[in-house]
Formats: sequence, C-alpha cells, structure tokens
Amino acid sequence: MRRHTSPGRPRVRTSFGFPGAARAVFGCDAPELRDADPELRAVCGASTSVLDAELTAASTTDAMRTALERWTRRRLGARIVRDEIVLRAANALVADHRLSVDALGAMLGWSPRRLHREMTGTCGYGAKTLQRIIRLQRTLRLARQRALAQRRPTLAMLALDAGYADQAHMTREFRDLTGFTPRELLAHTHADVGRWLDATVLAPTAGA
Repeated sequence: MRRHTSPGRPRVRTSFGFPGAARAVFGCDAPELRDADPELRAVCGASTSVLDAELTAASTTDAMRTALERWTRRRLGARIVRDEIVLRAANALVADHRLSVDALGAMLGWSPRRLHREMTGTCGYGAKTLQRIIRLQRTLRLARQRALAQRRPTLAMLALDAGYADQAHMTREFRDLTGFTPRELLAHTHADVGRWLDATVLAPTAGA
C-alpha cells in the first residue's frame, strides 16, 4: 500500500495491532492487498484527501508517520468494516493456545471451509496461521515482560511457556514466519509488537 510520492521523498509504513484491522481501515478483503502495491487513493478513494494534505505539509518523516497514524486511528474508530466473529475467533485463540482449528470452527458455528474463507478475507491467512502468529507474538511479549522484571528465561523455558513443544520447534516457527531466529528477533523487536494480546482492543462492541 502506498501513497504516490515524488522521487526521493521518504516513505512511511504502518502496521496494525490486531487481526482484521487492515480490512477495517481499507474496507476491502486482505487478499486484495497481499503481494500488491496499490496507491492508497485507489483503495480508499476520496477519504485520503485529508491524509494527502497532511503528508504534503509534513516536513519530516516523523511528521509523516504521525499523520499516517492519526488517519489510521480515525478509520479504525469509524469501523468501516468490523468483523465481530473473527475478533471472537482471535480472542479464543489468545485465550487457549491449544485450541484446535476444528474446535474453533465448532465454537463459532462455522464449517472448516467457511472458517478459512472468513479468516482469509479478514486477515489474509487462515486460522492456523493466525494461531502461529499469536504464539510467536506471545513469545515476544513474555520475553519482554520478564526482561522488564529482570527475569531472563532461557530460550528453552520461553518456548515451553509460550506453548511450543520445545526450543527447536520454536526456532523452526520463528524462521518460517519471519526469517529470523528467536534470538535475532528478540534483539530487534519493537516494544509494541504483540501488545494487543494483553490489551482490550479485541473486546466486541456493545450489543454485538
């Protein structure tokens, strides 16, 4: 996703803190954006006018980033598309890392095919991949929390506490999902990664 920029002008990126946020912001299914680089206006239309003006006026990369974050928060607040059941699915996977995909589908009243279709439309990947991402981010959160408490567990202990079979399993998952080993990723991960796991951003709206 990009905004048309002049050559040499810096670009800024944003990431989303919880599953389904991309569809809530852009109003289209996640697969439409995967492996693509569309202009933001082509996806969101005239709603980008304010953002365009703020980015044009921004004199620094930090100012551009602030404008982008402000626009993103407005879109999330408006809840252009809010996938309550998918958020329930994410909540369930966060609450029980041993929950099987079949059990998740049964809990939601969805067939395996529909569960995959709904999760892919919202997140860009299926429930099993979301479960793997949650487990990886939980690992990063656990490591950070324990570091702040001046308790640094071994990677083997961290793997077991996060729900992996062992350290080798954790390393394979980290490499497959990110291209980095756990030690490499832990050394460079932003403090906000995985924050949604211990926040209330996934709480359903009233009356949902």
